[in-house]
Amino acid sequence: MNDRPLNRAQRALWFAQQMVGDRIPIVVAQCLDIEGPLDAGTLAACVDEVCADLGVSSTRLVVDGRPMLSGDVHSRPRLTETVSMINEDDPDRAAVEWMAAATREPVDLAGPLLRCVLLELGPSRWTFYARAHHILLDGYAAGLMMRHVAHRYRTRVGSAADSSAPPSPRGLDAILDHEQTYLVSNRRRRDSDYWRDVMAAAPAPLRFAPRTVGPSSSSHLVGVDLNVSSASELGRTAVRAGVPTVAVLVAGCAVGLSRISDRSSIPLTLVTSGRTTAAVRAAAGTMSNLLPILIEQVDAESVDTLLRAVAATLSEALRHQCLRFEEIVADHGRQRLGPVVNLVPSIPDVGLGDGVRAELRVLTTGPVDDVNINVYPGGADTLRIEIEADAEAHDVAFAEALLGDVVGGVRALSAAKRDAPIVGLDVTEPTSALAGEPSDRMRTLADEYLRHRRRDRVAVIDADGREHTYSALAKWAADIARSLRERARPGAVIAVVCARSVHSVVAGWAVAAAGMCVLPIDPTLPEQRRRTMLGDARPALVLGLGSAADIDLADVAVVDRRTPGESIPPGVRHNAAAYLLYTSGSTGTPKGIVVTHSGIGALIDEMDDHYCLDDTSVVAHLASPGFDTAIVEMLAAAHAGAALVIVPPEVRGGADLELLLESRGVTHLFVTPAVLATLPAEGLPNLTHLIVGGDVCPAPLIRRWARTRTVRCAYGPTETTCSVTLTDPIDPDGVEPQIPLGEPMRGVRTHVLDRRLRPVPRAGEGELYVAGPSLARGVVGPTGRTADRFIASVDGDGGRMYRTGDRVRRGVDDRLWFLGRGDGQVKINGVRVEPAETDRAVLSTGLVTGSVTVAHHTESRISLHTYVVPATGVDTEDLARRVRASVRDAAGSSHTPAGVTLLDELPLTVNNKIDTSALPPPVVGERRRFRAPSTEVEQAVVEAFERALGADRVGIDDDFFDLAGDSLSATAVAADINGRLGVSIGVRDVFESGTPCGSLISSTRLHMSSPNPNRPATGRCRSPRRSARCSKAGAGSITSSPSR
Repeated sequence: MNDRPLNRAQRALWFAQQMVGDRIPIVVAQCLDIEGPLDAGTLAACVDEVCADLGVSSTRLVVDGRPMLSGDVHSRPRLTETVSMINEDDPDRAAVEWMAAATREPVDLAGPLLRCVLLELGPSRWTFYARAHHILLDGYAAGLMMRHVAHRYRTRVGSAADSSAPPSPRGLDAILDHEQTYLVSNRRRRDSDYWRDVMAAAPAPLRFAPRTVGPSSSSHLVGVDLNVSSASELGRTAVRAGVPTVAVLVAGCAVGLSRISDRSSIPLTLVTSGRTTAAVRAAAGTMSNLLPILIEQVDAESVDTLLRAVAATLSEALRHQCLRFEEIVADHGRQRLGPVVNLVPSIPDVGLGDGVRAELRVLTTGPVDDVNINVYPGGADTLRIEIEADAEAHDVAFAEALLGDVVGGVRALSAAKRDAPIVGLDVTEPTSALAGEPSDRMRTLADEYLRHRRRDRVAVIDADGREHTYSALAKWAADIARSLRERARPGAVIAVVCARSVHSVVAGWAVAAAGMCVLPIDPTLPEQRRRTMLGDARPALVLGLGSAADIDLADVAVVDRRTPGESIPPGVRHNAAAYLLYTSGSTGTPKGIVVTHSGIGALIDEMDDHYCLDDTSVVAHLASPGFDTAIVEMLAAAHAGAALVIVPPEVRGGADLELLLESRGVTHLFVTPAVLATLPAEGLPNLTHLIVGGDVCPAPLIRRWARTRTVRCAYGPTETTCSVTLTDPIDPDGVEPQIPLGEPMRGVRTHVLDRRLRPVPRAGEGELYVAGPSLARGVVGPTGRTADRFIASVDGDGGRMYRTGDRVRRGVDDRLWFLGRGDGQVKINGVRVEPAETDRAVLSTGLVTGSVTVAHHTESRISLHTYVVPATGVDTEDLARRVRASVRDAAGSSHTPAGVTLLDELPLTVNNKIDTSALPPPVVGERRRFRAPSTEVEQAVVEAFERALGADRVGIDDDFFDLAGDSLSATAVAADINGRLGVSIGVRDVFESGTPCGSLISSTRLHMSSPNPNRPATGRCRSPRRSARCSKAGAGSITSSPSR
């Protein structure tokens, strides 16, 4: 036996096979379709001889400390099998299915690594199939083997004189010798310097997969043949520009990919044989390599300028092709930067002699990671372009759409004049706006809030279970509205600084009844943020509880029975301001969004069509007052005449929320995915309808709930009237890895446009724009704030459209798929957060001189992580903890980073911008000196921390917030402890205790002996439809009624 070490390419492939496992064989497979009088025995003998001469027939892999190839150079085993398909109903289809199955079969690396089979399809019809593990043969070597087999067969059967003999076979040692020479050469140093500079300017990887998936052995293969005329035109363009034909093909691919991805710089991954000498071109084995090719400013050039730039890039890359891909990308996550482009310059001569037709087909060049683009000569001077797409990430329709864009790019370049600008080329099929059904209903908030003002049915169930009727709330609102009219003008901004309660609801009604614009502010926000909002909005009055408010809502809670005080909806114009909400701005400063009444009617139509509400429904009021979902909750209940159940502000999710929803008989829940994940899908028998939104909706979570309820997912930025798209009821058995954004709602038009405001092609990605009556009026402050996001509509109707900043893909079926934010904003537990605002708060501490905050994604959550450079003279002991505490006080928990990592300096790109890809892995909190739990209670609490926070080896002194704790993980901690110990602690206990050792353990011991009085009653509250009339609590109190 002859043992030899693996070369560098083979070592990389061996390692890759260990990583993906046997399920995904890394193989190359080809077949030769044959028609004519074939001598099958002679062909089989030639195959066996050629494989022996190339040294691959008996080769196997052995691992003895390190992997080695082992084989008997003198062995000439019989390799070729014969399988008959003659008796199959459809021999051709049976052969295709057989080869597909054989290609997917795992390969035993102990041998054999090569399989050759002659499939008999009928009289004078055969298919020769060959599959090899990539460690043994790459695509070039597999083609070389086919050339030797065909030449030897022609010689053996005495065919006509053959002048296309392949080079004499060389053994596998030729590659090892070549490699050793290269490793000690100056060329390797030059190659390394070249690729270091290339990768320093590399853009973000270009991937089309909607989720990160690994390589797959299952793929969709689609292709098209460029006819003789098109192929000739391509050749003439290459001659005119003075570039090789391959440059036109690569440039055409880049143009098509630029249109579908909305990117100016396109990274590609070029397959190269790596065989730069005659000796290695005569050897079998594996040497193929991948080269990152960066095509910059694709649409900023003229045609010939782009072609020459691409030709120069390819020439330089091929001059440095011997440095292994693994080394090139070692400092960049070892990932491909873009689609793999496999250009086959010519088809090997595989003719089998006179009267026998033989056609070579490549079945696979290995597992597909996202997409491959294959280009090779077809028959009769044609050119074939194929797209091979990972079947686990894409469907056939996507592959066909991508093929159309790539072919469109090649054809457009080939037909264009030399000085034609790339941006003006007709590359893809145009698409139009997606539009919802029209709506002509005109309504205001007051119209809906006061719709049932004369009814005595329950309108609101307060946090303590008290019921308030529509008529009583309307009279209460009328009193407040009267005060507002006396002290402010119609249309004035009225701030409501009040926690979620019956007071916040009636205040919203009152502002609407007064014909004014409500600014709801959550009083739990940091004082600095509240001051910023109030200073920017300059409200005429502030409503709230306590002496700090201009109007104390508690002072007008008693209805004056001497005056009827019925509130009548005012005559408000539909383009008047309805509400003002604040969200994060791109500069890190909160921005106020003014929304008018013009979209309310369409939203009501949508509720009538899809929300399944009536006056027996019970709607939870769960959203924070400053979110537009809170307005949707109030509006939905009031429109239907349903009961609105106030969820106490301290109830965030988990067991507390579950108990309240069940005890109040809630039927409809508007909820973020993060909160929904804390609830059990198998409970809550009354809950029948869910609208999930405010963040990306994880498919497994949504489908779990969809098995027993009607679940829809909604999408809409604050700059529109609540939501603009809504899904159909989610199919619990759906297979897509994501939930789409849904279809445009009533009166809404959506556009997916590229950076030049051109509609993207189907399957293309771009920024989502929204048009229609639901658009907000704009941003509070100078007109430039509004003009930045609200621009002239491409519909050409004189209207406006809003730039959402959300990147989406428009599917082939016109469904919209969310890809992420285009401006850096992220959602943290449903809150839209601008990392720049976190950086601003961090820098304002004076503790650091540099700060960059990024979103860190894991399987279970998205969190913020901040990297800082400590200021000179600042004690770094406990610095991360101090920074997080300061940010929490200044900007709130949603803007507080889960971890703070200290750096000597922030990494920069060659353009002196912060290089986020070079940041080290984030540090999640600072761990104190470990102290292990010593009692069963301490052990249970510590394990609850570990499960909820995803942390390992939590000590009883570790701080909850320093371990990236938030309200939802606190909910999980409390639920875990309650379930294991049979106690009754809440989220507040977790927040106030801080560490497992602190008052949490004391609270746990306490709760084991006495229940928590702050929790909702464990018994089911009386349904508002069955309750008796409440007795008066005192003179002038609001009366509740059983009939609505």
